[in-house]
Formats: sequence, C-alpha cells, structure tokens
Amino acid sequence: MLRYYDLVIGSRFVMRGGMEDRLRYHFSQLYNVFIRALFQTQIQDNLSGYFAIRRERLYSLAPLFPAIFYGYGDYFIRLLLAAWRQDWKILEVPVFYILRRHGDSKTGFWSIFQQYTAAVLRLRRDGLRV
Repeated sequence: MLRYYDLVIGSRFVMRGGMEDRLRYHFSQLYNVFIRALFQTQIQDNLSGYFAIRRERLYSLAPLFPAIFYGYGDYFIRLLLAAWRQDWKILEVPVFYILRRHGDSKTGFWSIFQQYTAAVLRLRRDGLRV
C-alpha cells in the first residue's frame, strides 16, 4: 500500500474496524470527532498508533522530530497533523481491538485522557514548533 500512499493508518472507525469494548469505542470515537473539529482534518482515528510510512516522507519531517516524537502516544496526533498539513496521501485501513485476554493494562484511562487533551490543546495553541 505504501507504493500508492505516503502514510497508512490502522483505524477503528472505518468499515470493518472497531473494538470489542463498546464503551471505549464510543469514547474514542467522540474524542476523534473533537480532534477532527479542532484541526479541520478528515482522519478518522488519530489515536490508534498503528501506521506505516514511506521512508522518504519520514525523513522529510526530520526538522520537526523534536516537536513530534515525544510523549506516550500523543506523538501520533502530532505526526498525523504534520502529514495532513503537508497534503500527504493518507489511507486508513481497518483494525479491530479485542479485549485483553490476560493481565491488566498499565495504561490508566483518565491519566492518558488528560495527557492527550493537554497535548491537543497545546498543539492547537502553539502549532508544531521545532
């Protein structure tokens, strides 16, 4: 797929994508609507973290690396915004999250929600800066 696209994203919000945890699915979907409205993009899943990128496109972002690649998972929001603003050809393909079969996640929902919200609001206020 990278033959035809600059960036391919795994998305829960395209046909055949989704999550077993319906409540988290709807919260994530609502949060993605918030991100799309804030940045005026059409990317359906700004939070999945699954992606493939053309090497030359990644290297073209090198001056922005310090402004993009930090944090836990909020880097993905910044990466997608940079790609969108540079008019990259972006494709979203379905991914489906199943419930964890063993063990517990060490990622706290509310702490990540707060971290991502702070990152999104900072990005809206300051933009991508090196």
